[in-house]
Amino acid sequence: MPAKKTTDSKESSALTPAQELKQLRNIVFGEAQNQLLAQLKELQQQMNQGLKTLNKELSDKLDAHQQSTQQHLDELADRLNNIDRQHDDNEAVLKSELDALSSEHESLVSSTQKDFKAMDEALGNEAQMLSDSIDKKVARLTSKLDNVSNELSSSKTDRKTLAHLLATMATNLEDDEQK
Repeated sequence: MPAKKTTDSKESSALTPAQELKQLRNIVFGEAQNQLLAQLKELQQQMNQGLKTLNKELSDKLDAHQQSTQQHLDELADRLNNIDRQHDDNEAVLKSELDALSSEHESLVSSTQKDFKAMDEALGNEAQMLSDSIDKKVARLTSKLDNVSNELSSSKTDRKTLAHLLATMATNLEDDEQK
């Protein structure tokens, strides 16, 4: 042993104080330190495993949320497209109805104008016929009036002559009676 001591002392003298402290620490706390290091490694592995599990769960939940959000967005896009199609269909229907109404309006205006022209012509023709009829009747009445007037005029002359003749006869009768 003495030889060992000399070697140990040579080694001790060759070691620095920090190295000696490390050796002492290793002797006193070596087993506890190794257990702590093993526990720390195990704890680190558990934490890494837990983080991986949490990361996977979070990733799965994010994927599920993204899928759900995408599904809702797709449904909203479909509904919006349906509403757009319905709006376009309604617009097309309204446009066709407006075109039909416009066509009917033009047809009605044209028909009404034709009817007014036909009624105006018919009224004009009727008025002309009435005017011609009245003119003919007035001409006949005027002719009859002229005839009656002429007859009356000639009758007056005859009456005057008759009256004059009667007066002459009466005078002659008177003269005859007095004689």
